[in-house]
Amino acid sequence: MKNIYGIKFDAMKHDFNLEVASAYAGSALIYEYLDKIGFSELVRRRLGIGKANNATYDMDFIVTSLVASYLIGCERIEHLNEFRQDPLLLAYLGVKKLPDPSLYRKDLRRFGKGGLEDLGRILSILAHPILVRNGRVILDIDTTVGTVYGSQEGAAKGYNPTKHGRLSYRSSLIFDGLSRTCLSAEQWSGNVNGSNDNTIEQLDTTIRRLPHGVTVTAIRSDSDYANPNMYTYLEENEIGYAIKLPRNKRLFKQLEKGILWDTRVCSDGVIIQTGSIQYRAESWDRRRRVVVIRKIYPNDSAQTSLLKDEEYQFIVTNLPWSSYDIWVFYNQRANAENFIKESKLGFNIDSVSTSDFAANKADLLCRMIAYNLFILFGNEALPEELSNITVRTFRRMFVNVPCVIVNHAGRRIMRLPEDYQYITEWQDIRQNLTGQQAA
Repeated sequence: MKNIYGIKFDAMKHDFNLEVASAYAGSALIYEYLDKIGFSELVRRRLGIGKANNATYDMDFIVTSLVASYLIGCERIEHLNEFRQDPLLLAYLGVKKLPDPSLYRKDLRRFGKGGLEDLGRILSILAHPILVRNGRVILDIDTTVGTVYGSQEGAAKGYNPTKHGRLSYRSSLIFDGLSRTCLSAEQWSGNVNGSNDNTIEQLDTTIRRLPHGVTVTAIRSDSDYANPNMYTYLEENEIGYAIKLPRNKRLFKQLEKGILWDTRVCSDGVIIQTGSIQYRAESWDRRRRVVVIRKIYPNDSAQTSLLKDEEYQFIVTNLPWSSYDIWVFYNQRANAENFIKESKLGFNIDSVSTSDFAANKADLLCRMIAYNLFILFGNEALPEELSNITVRTFRRMFVNVPCVIVNHAGRRIMRLPEDYQYITEWQDIRQNLTGQQAA
């Protein structure tokens, strides 16, 4: 293979004398956006928890630096050592070095109920501009299970799809299905499911934190949140809902009485039949509308046995739409699973940083704040063709790029590789942020 650069690796000298260099050039775009929206000031104003007057690093610094680090790719608190001397991160934070990771763990333990509520408000406030612009929200509720590998406070055995029988935490997340922003993040023990009344309190808090004039179109959730107290709360507050029900013999027994089907044939030949029944579970205080969905595949008889319940779905709802429209609307809830996937893969929300329950919840909220910031950054700064890329793709394309910061004619200049592949896209981002092309 021809060596076009004339480099002989075995004869190459390695010198560690490059000054003011960073491996994360594109992080400057993120920090420019954070400065533009006044993120550090928002944290300073909204975070009520403090430290001693002689503390080197205030709590607002701890939160701001954690969130900034998670944005550019830090996965775990102990990985902060890899960013401690990065000149771009230090310039944004206004310090000469980051504290040791042990201080972050110690400070996360300072978060009590009030501090956690402050972080929850920051998470919600960040989404306000886009929520006001849309004027309405569709709230998608979902959970994710995070396995723990130690003696973490509050961890318990419960449903764990990947590590059966292992201790875990369960995170309950509420997203706006229109803007993709996260409006609430709660952490529970692994043996607590979404059908507990804590979800109602979480949902009520989320709705009360919405900006004035923003309405809730509907709530969507899977069967983990099937709870008659939830239905009653939503009905009393005149909020529409579509919530999946667990399949059971009582539902199938009622189907035997007959149902008027709306039949549609998909392009792949699958027959979708939808209809409605009035149903009352033993734990309900009234009858409610349940939309029934039956899928019949091309090789099946139209007289598919009711015993093949894997081909049936049941959705309890108070929405006045047709059964088919309810099914289409509910299926859009799958986006929430993509939002959780982005949170897990892009911001490592399954990571458990300390042995303290409240500290781990604080860390979860910091990660979801970083998630929201990236969604907002994508809406405001990224070119349209890149507006839906994942944060990992953004880091690969823009953040993980080497650069050197130099002084020239009294100005600071960030020098990047001359053959960088995404120069045009980089300049488009700067144009969107500042109205000026990158030099």
